Amino acid sequence: MVCSDPILLQRFFDDELDPSQVDVIADHLQTCDECRGEAARTVSLRTFVQDQLGAEDEGEEEATAQALAAIRARVVAQETARPRLLLRWWRETWFAAAAVLVLALIIPISFLPLLVASPGEILEEAEERGRAWMYQPGKNLHWQVDTSAQGIKGVRDGRWRTFFWRSNARTSFAEISRQIDPAGRTEFVYWQRHDGGSVNYHARTGRVEISPSTSAAREALPTLDTPLRQALQAHLTARSLRSSLDVNRRRDQERVHGRSVWVSGGETVFSRGFLDRFGSTRRITVTKENPMPHALRAVHEYDIDGDTLRLLRLKTTITYADGTTGVHDSKWVLFREITPAEFAAQQPNELVNRGFPVVHLTPRDLAERMIASTNRSNTTE
Repeated sequence: MVCSDPILLQRFFDDELDPSQVDVIADHLQTCDECRGEAARTVSLRTFVQDQLGAEDEGEEEATAQALAAIRARVVAQETARPRLLLRWWRETWFAAAAVLVLALIIPISFLPLLVASPGEILEEAEERGRAWMYQPGKNLHWQVDTSAQGIKGVRDGRWRTFFWRSNARTSFAEISRQIDPAGRTEFVYWQRHDGGSVNYHARTGRVEISPSTSAAREALPTLDTPLRQALQAHLTARSLRSSLDVNRRRDQERVHGRSVWVSGGETVFSRGFLDRFGSTRRITVTKENPMPHALRAVHEYDIDGDTLRLLRLKTTITYADGTTGVHDSKWVLFREITPAEFAAQQPNELVNRGFPVVHLTPRDLAERMIASTNRSNTTE
């Protein structure tokens, strides 16, 4: 940007830009060797000019004449190399201030790499890197999210910590999640197994539900009547999609950048705010108008690590049509790869042995639940 518009660099030194433009130029100087070199030469020249103009103030006319001759020679030499960047070298004021400002910006450049991109580009790159990490075949992963909710409709108020473990195969994955309340009590455990079955525990019900494997459910299809068979087949199709690496990657991408499925008759207004900087962390604000029924606005604040582009936090503030406001705040505090043995060690087999009631769901149970869920959806609509 600065390379293609050298006037901006001149205006930067002449103190003619808004604060937001100054931030953009400063970021560019930290990644562009050519412009940084030009800036350093400018600082050197302006410092030289300031020193020599001091001689004029002392009445040393001969020294001043020599200085101006030297300046003309240096300007001519540099104009030959970069004529476009020397359209405007100096004014009688701001020389010392500009020199101090540029040096202050250039010195940390070598030690603090920063992002130079639009908020949208940074968010998209961070999301893509996250998907590449999450859905890379053959990887075993462990991460942790700390969450708090207040006033979000449909979500219980409170704070909790969720641990995730994932084992990726070639095209699908198995996953384990455990949710812990502030007192250290287990609120929820879900184990999606590689065979398609699952183990599900929720403290609210106090029981463990174990669903059959995909192969066992398919074997039962011929034994069911038509409505149940169709419902079970739909369940197995949905199960396959939920465990697909590719489908989940695309779903996550559409969730961030796609059209809102909650809005009927039009597309959600989707805008990215200006990028704020907090040390090495970048905050990108995304606003959605009418994001879901009974909600007027959702503001998402993404905190992204400036070096790794890792998503560190997502805070969502929702303003509802009834005037209330809800906040859902999640912080990612752990990312690491683990061994298959570490993944296996987290499998919640102990739930079955801790005295909780255990319910073994049959393929028929799955089909009946699918029909009941479809009926509820039709009634709601």
